[in-house]
Amino acid sequence: MKQPVFLLTFLLVLGFSSSGQTLRGRILDASTLAPLPGALVKTLPAGALATANASGNFELPEAGQWTSLLVQAGGFEPTTFSRAELSGDFLTLPLRPRDFVLDSVWIVAGESQQLLRNQAASITLIRKEELLRDDQMSLQPALQRVPGVQMQQGALNTSRISIRGIGARTPFGTTKIRAYFEDIPLTDGEGGSSLEDLDLSWIEKVEVIRGPASSIYGAGLAGTIRLSALQPRWKGYRAEAGWQTGSFGTNRTTLSAQVAEDGVNLQIHGQRTHSDGFRANSQYDRQGLFARATWLAGQKSTLSWLGQWTEVQAFIPSSIDSLAFRTDPGQAAFTWAKTRGNEAYQRAYSGLSWRYQYSGSWEHWISVFGGSREANEIRPFDILREQQAMRGLRARWFGRFDTWRLTFGTELFREHYDWSTYQNIAGLGDRGELLSDNQETRRYGNAFAQADGELGAEWRWELGANVNMTRYQYEDFFQPDSLNRSGKYGFPVMVSPRAALLFVKPGWTARVQLSHGFSPPSLAETLTPEGQINPDIRPEQGWNLEAGWRGYVLPGRIWIDATAYRMWVSDLLVAQRIGNDQYVGVNAGKTLHDGLELALTWQAWKSLRIWMNYAGQQHRFEEFQDRDQDYVGKALAGVPAHQASAGFDWNLPAGFILKVQSQWVSRIPLRDDNSVYADSYGLLHARLDYHATWKRLNATVYAGANNLLDAKYASMVLVNAGSFGGNRPRYYYPGAPRGFYAGLSLALSH
Repeated sequence: MKQPVFLLTFLLVLGFSSSGQTLRGRILDASTLAPLPGALVKTLPAGALATANASGNFELPEAGQWTSLLVQAGGFEPTTFSRAELSGDFLTLPLRPRDFVLDSVWIVAGESQQLLRNQAASITLIRKEELLRDDQMSLQPALQRVPGVQMQQGALNTSRISIRGIGARTPFGTTKIRAYFEDIPLTDGEGGSSLEDLDLSWIEKVEVIRGPASSIYGAGLAGTIRLSALQPRWKGYRAEAGWQTGSFGTNRTTLSAQVAEDGVNLQIHGQRTHSDGFRANSQYDRQGLFARATWLAGQKSTLSWLGQWTEVQAFIPSSIDSLAFRTDPGQAAFTWAKTRGNEAYQRAYSGLSWRYQYSGSWEHWISVFGGSREANEIRPFDILREQQAMRGLRARWFGRFDTWRLTFGTELFREHYDWSTYQNIAGLGDRGELLSDNQETRRYGNAFAQADGELGAEWRWELGANVNMTRYQYEDFFQPDSLNRSGKYGFPVMVSPRAALLFVKPGWTARVQLSHGFSPPSLAETLTPEGQINPDIRPEQGWNLEAGWRGYVLPGRIWIDATAYRMWVSDLLVAQRIGNDQYVGVNAGKTLHDGLELALTWQAWKSLRIWMNYAGQQHRFEEFQDRDQDYVGKALAGVPAHQASAGFDWNLPAGFILKVQSQWVSRIPLRDDNSVYADSYGLLHARLDYHATWKRLNATVYAGANNLLDAKYASMVLVNAGSFGGNRPRYYYPGAPRGFYAGLSLALSH
């Protein structure tokens, strides 16, 4: 009798203690690790409820007996966590965003992490499923669909990104934007950004800010692009392998693995890509590794480390003239084919971040980062060797108060760049005598602050500023020419303010903002034709005024994001060509940028989503005199007046998904006097996916076609191309003809 009584007493005590236990934890966005205030936690089957506070934390003093927790938040998939998979005194509960609820998606690249619907800036979110609409060879198709963004791509290693016409005149590469992979800058000390060698299998989402609207990520004149690494899992493991083949000798292989337990996530991803290219001298090889470790260290701390290594060898077909473009676009430029022009480089970077939540309403996010790059490029006129090493620090503090929030911090960056050129003997690719030997030290510092708050129930305000100081130091070690071009150059301190007002209603918001941005010239642009430092060169800068509307026309069905803007840009930097690969910078005048940007997504049926993006832009010179030529009133070279894309994603029966998209670009002026234009063009692409699941194994088989109508078009143009030796100017990088691809992805998870 004593044993049953004892057992009954034990069970009663256990039940009483279980009913009185306190549950504590926090609810996070699984992709950004941002807290989700207002999220609900419900114990099952007891039914006790708790609501997360502004820091995402919750507490249930009387949890009762429970076997699982149901967690819900607007815009996120409701998730049930079983008691068996939870451990510790403080629970971390990550939620994944829903597929289509755009107004409830969290944005990091804006000011201090907010919902997309509450952003008082022109921000476009490219999600993982949108990156998978294409052949996954590059970011170009996805960025090209963003209204107001143009990513021209002459080859897999050659591209130029411009936003609202800013950056379209850069001779080669991307300038005048700020780019980040998580908190690691992809923008170098001269303002150049390179996104070509990031593999899409490493990326969870891309946030694009159009115009100078992000104080905390620098006041880039064109805007900001922030890429988020593949989101971590928080329980179990996942292993994935992918393979793709296609036209023009294309092959791509990816391997990845993730494992997570007790708030620790480890992941590693590898990739190898090869393409023969459709043009002569355009073979491309890339291999790389990406690794990340994340540790939810208790109730207040999150530590995260990521690292990336890439090796590339890419041959360069370069641009061709109009006759070659019309008759034989598959050829390479003669001199580049003769010398087998190519670039080979290795790039690596890593960063360590610490996010800590203080007692109360404050938290910080501190990151240290570093990277290096070694490159060798064979060009018809010389051979270039480069070595770069950079390091830096980003620190941000967030404070939450009753009706407003504050973000402030700093970013410090230092880069050493050593470069030398050698004779290309007879233009055949053999290295000869040293022609130049140089070293640059590039430094900048950003200090930033942003505050936002409420004005009653429907109005919100934002005020921010970014303060920048940039310095260059140049040393010329080449002695035979008896000229010493060494010197230092520093730009005046640039202050870029921003103010915005947001009107909030259920289901939609309206916004207006005024912001300032700037773009420093490269060191090469600060040199005179004689190679001396030009003390009069100034950063290009401008003001951006815009108004927008964002929200649903029909709840959950039609989402619209519309923006009208005007930008005034002064101290326009003009790169004047004085020889092969030699340019000098000149502040030549002013430009006016007017535009309308529209993005629409319609969930026509549960299985059919239709989307459309459009940008109409009138960009022209207000003041611009280049030598003896006056270009006032002329359209800005390199920018189409109209750009549109549209398509649909259709979930068919039996696991099939059909993705069809089209793109149209109006003609593009190629010279400042508007005497030459590249023709308009339209493209049509399609892809069919099949998904199947067998217990823990997920499989995706896909096949697609690019440029189905086999249009002839210029995928990249060279503005104001020079003409040497009586040859025609080489404006055109031909786009690829019709091509096909197919692939397979297998994922095992638990």
